[in-house]
Amino acid sequence: MCDFRGPETALQVRVRGLPDGVFAQARVLDAHGDFEPREAVFRDGVLTLRKRGAGSAAFLVEFARGRSASPREKVVFDTDIGGDVDDALALTYLLNEPRCDLVGVTIESWGASGPRQAEIASAFCRSFGRGDVPVRVGSGWGNLTGLRLGCDGRPVRPPRYWPAITNLPHAVFAESNDAVDFLRRTIRENPGEITLLATGHFTNLGALFACDPKLPALLKRLVVMGGDMNGGGEWNQAYDPCATAAVFANGNSLRPPETVVYPSNVTKIRRMKPADARALFARAPKLDLSAKAAEYWFADGMDLFFHDPIAAVGVFEPGICGYTNVTVSVGIADRGRMTPDPRPQPGKGLLKVATSLDGDAFERMFLLPLK
Repeated sequence: MCDFRGPETALQVRVRGLPDGVFAQARVLDAHGDFEPREAVFRDGVLTLRKRGAGSAAFLVEFARGRSASPREKVVFDTDIGGDVDDALALTYLLNEPRCDLVGVTIESWGASGPRQAEIASAFCRSFGRGDVPVRVGSGWGNLTGLRLGCDGRPVRPPRYWPAITNLPHAVFAESNDAVDFLRRTIRENPGEITLLATGHFTNLGALFACDPKLPALLKRLVVMGGDMNGGGEWNQAYDPCATAAVFANGNSLRPPETVVYPSNVTKIRRMKPADARALFARAPKLDLSAKAAEYWFADGMDLFFHDPIAAVGVFEPGICGYTNVTVSVGIADRGRMTPDPRPQPGKGLLKVATSLDGDAFERMFLLPLK
């Protein structure tokens, strides 16, 4: 029996002396339930219990062998890691979240930088003992729009924080462009099971949906960080507007069962100066490598934003945000600018779009598996 009090909604307890092959099942009595079953994650000797709200809760935890634990969420992470450090933070979270089964990382490449970006992802995976996670390189030169430059017209720079991982173990990659094939195969082999988390520009996804129009309907859900629902400019939407339109305004009737969008006008709410970010990193030892990568970001005079980690945490803790349902029109000739409309429109699916963020709740949930 475990008595859990206070404002936190999650508790982690290290359990010793149990044999391999044990899983946990919990029942909780709180203000919202009458000893109802509740998810309990038991992994690597750490038991994670969750309650709803800020009140007290009592848990009865049973450990058993010979049965299967609750399945974890199968996630493929499509990322343009290597520039903004928030991609690295999101990957670190996914590698340590007990409810996440990270089945692959695909790289949204900037020009010829794709192999180096993949090496960064590989180094992060190996630093947490997950060298088994497949990492695949996406298309480098060109995109569905036919451009060879970044959205602001300047040549794309090499990965900013690649020097942070040069002396760490990592795989070596060629400019192979096999990310789309990996995505297609993985989703088709796991119909209805894959959450595709996309936090970079959308070239891989646009190519994927174009070459296999039935594929979106085989996803469990699509979770996206990108766009600006206030009509502003934003990197992910602008880099490849045709791909953005394919993802956000897909007229194909075979859409993902659910599409959740965390736009930049919401994710930019959580912002930290370098000194505050360093203090945050110091509270979570598993952020050590991200902290080293962040110094290259701070050296360019940048503050820390949590765009991608908010979307990653939202996969498992959607309550960190408020949402509304809209359709979206994408201006291909206007660098992918988005116009949301709450009215259903023929040929367009409703998107679940974040409209507000509980920053403190996000921070608690983000740090929980990283301490």
